[in-house]
Amino acid sequence: MNSRIKQIRESLGMTLTKFSDRIGISVSGLRKLESGENNPSEQTIRAICSEFNVNRTWLETGTGQMQMPEAEDDELIDEVMRGDDEFVKAVIRGIARTPGGWEKMREVFEAIQKELDKKEKPED
Repeated sequence: MNSRIKQIRESLGMTLTKFSDRIGISVSGLRKLESGENNPSEQTIRAICSEFNVNRTWLETGTGQMQMPEAEDDELIDEVMRGDDEFVKAVIRGIARTPGGWEKMREVFEAIQKELDKKEKPED
């Protein structure tokens, strides 16, 4: 994760000072994160993801894309999260907050899709 934090900062063309100011830590704290001397706190992880639109799963595991989906997808997610279905909201929160959660959900989705495909194909 430490090298990915540095990758985010460098991809944005930000100095240590500007990046650390935006996420609310000291420059020396950021240096220690990027070097691997320290690991980020939960608060720092949230700040990086929120401030720079970073995919938390990517930050924590390197899986997926660095950036979160574009605004169109954000609007859809906002609409779902403003809705009344507490189960759907709990599922989304649970997946998003679990390291590797989206990858596990992908596996479940692919298994369901395979079963649906089997049912749609006529038997020989």
